[in-house]
Amino acid sequence: MKIQNVKFDYFNLTPLIILLWCLFSLFFKPIIPIASGFGWDGVFYGKVALNFQNMIGNIDSYHANRIFPGVLIHYFFKILGMPLNLESALFGYRIYNIIILVGSAIFWVLIAKRLSLNTIAKWIGFCALFINYPLLNLHFYYPALTDGTAFFIGMIMLYSYLERNNILLLAATMISFFCWPAGIIVGFILFIYSNAESVTWYFKTKKTPIFVFLLLLSPFLAFIGFNFAGEVKHLIVISGFDGKIVGKFNNTDSYTPVSFTYLTNAILNGVYLVVVFWYVLKNFDIVKFISLTFNKRVIPKLIVSFFILVTLIMLKRFIYSPGLSTLTPFSYFSYYFTGANVRFPLQFIFSQITYWGPIIFLFILFFKDIIAQLQKSELQIMLIFLVIILFSINSEGRPIINFYPFIVVVLLQAIDFTKFRNLKLFVVIFVVVSLLYSKVWLPIELPSSAFPNFISNDLDKFPMQWLFMNFGLFTNAQMYWVHAAVAVAFFTLFYFFVKKPKQIRMNSKP
Repeated sequence: MKIQNVKFDYFNLTPLIILLWCLFSLFFKPIIPIASGFGWDGVFYGKVALNFQNMIGNIDSYHANRIFPGVLIHYFFKILGMPLNLESALFGYRIYNIIILVGSAIFWVLIAKRLSLNTIAKWIGFCALFINYPLLNLHFYYPALTDGTAFFIGMIMLYSYLERNNILLLAATMISFFCWPAGIIVGFILFIYSNAESVTWYFKTKKTPIFVFLLLLSPFLAFIGFNFAGEVKHLIVISGFDGKIVGKFNNTDSYTPVSFTYLTNAILNGVYLVVVFWYVLKNFDIVKFISLTFNKRVIPKLIVSFFILVTLIMLKRFIYSPGLSTLTPFSYFSYYFTGANVRFPLQFIFSQITYWGPIIFLFILFFKDIIAQLQKSELQIMLIFLVIILFSINSEGRPIINFYPFIVVVLLQAIDFTKFRNLKLFVVIFVVVSLLYSKVWLPIELPSSAFPNFISNDLDKFPMQWLFMNFGLFTNAQMYWVHAAVAVAFFTLFYFFVKKPKQIRMNSKP
C-alpha cells in the first residue's frame, strides 16, 4: 500500500507568525506614554477593567456600547483572584489583544480553507488583513481600545456566515452591541437574509433611474446638508434672494461664511454615494427585494432580530445613566461622516489608504470586477457592501474595521491573480507597501503625560502628528498632501505592475 506524500501548507503557520509578532511587540515595542499607557479613549476602558461593578448606572450611553473587553478583563481578574491595578489592567488588555489577534489569524486559515482560495489569494489576504497600521501597529501601541475586538468579531461573523452557523453568528452580534455597535448591522443582515436567493435572482433588464437612489439616500444626504445650513443661508443672503424667493432670515447669528472648499468636498461625497449605489443596484429589482423582506421565510427572523435588539437595549438600560451627556448617533454621523471629512478633497479615500494600505488600491483598480463578483454573490454580501460604502466616507478608516474582512474576501474572489503582468513582482510590492503603510518602522515619540486632557490640544502639530496623522479626523494639511502624493505614486506603481494583464502584452506582439 502506497503512502501518499501530502505537501505541507505553510499558510497554516500564519497564526504562529502572528503569535511571534505579538510576543515581540509585548516585550520590545513601546506603548503610548499618555495616562500610564491607556491613552485618551483608553482611560474609560481602563476604569471599566478596574472598577466595572461600581460604575454600573454611571456610564454614558455612548460608552455603554463599548464596555465588553473591559468587563471581560475585570471579571477574569476577579474570578482568578488576581490584584487589579493600573499595571495589571493594562497588562490584561495587552494579553487580551494577543489572544484576539491570534484568534483572528486562526479564523482566517479556516475561512481561506472554506473558500478554497489559491495560495496567492490566501497570502495576499493575510497581508491585507494583518499587515496594516491598525492591526500590526496601533493594536500594540494603544492597547486599551475596542478596535481589535471589532475586527475579531468581524472574522467570527464571516466564518459563521460561511459555515451557516446562526448560533455563533448571533452570539457575535450580541457581543458586538457592547463593543462595536455597527457590527450588529452585519450580524442581523447575515441572519435575516440567510435563506435569500442570490443577487442574480433580483436582476431586471430595465435600469433604475439614478434619481431613485438620490431619493433612497436622501436621509443620509440630509446629514451632509445639515452641516451646511448656515452656508446655504449666507449664499441666499449674498445672492439677494433673502426675503424674495425664501423668507427673510432674522437670525443673523445663523449665517456662516461660505467655505467653498468644504461645500465642494461635501457635494463630491454625496455624488460618490449616489453614483456607487446606482452602479451597484441599477439592475437590481428593489420592489422584489422589499417583497422578500416581508415574506413568510424572513418575517420570523425579523421578529427574532427585533427581540434580540430590544433585549440588548433593555440590558444596556441597567448599565448606563440617561442623564449623562453623551455622543448621540445623530451627532456622531453628522460630525464624523459629513463634517470632519470635508476639509480636504477626497479626504475619506486617502484616509482609508493611509489606514489600510495597498488593499484599497486593488479595490479601486478592480472595482468593476468586484461589482461583477457581488452580482454573483449571495444577497447578504451585497447588502453589507452597500453599508460599507456608506461608512467609507467617514473621516477615519477605523469605522469599517468590523466590515473589513468582508471587503478582503470579496476582493480576493473577484481578482484573477494569474492574469497579472508579473505576479512575483506584485507579491513583493504588495508586501513591501503594506509594511510601509503599517509604519511599524516609524517611532512614535509623544510627550509623556499622566493627564490626557492636558495635551489634547495641538493634535494637528508635531510631535502629536506622528500618531494622529493616521486618522483623517486629525490630519493636518501638510500631512494630508504628503499622504495624497504618496498614495498617487503607489497607485500609479500598482497600475503599471498589476492592472495590465498578460493578454494585453501578448496581443501587442506583431
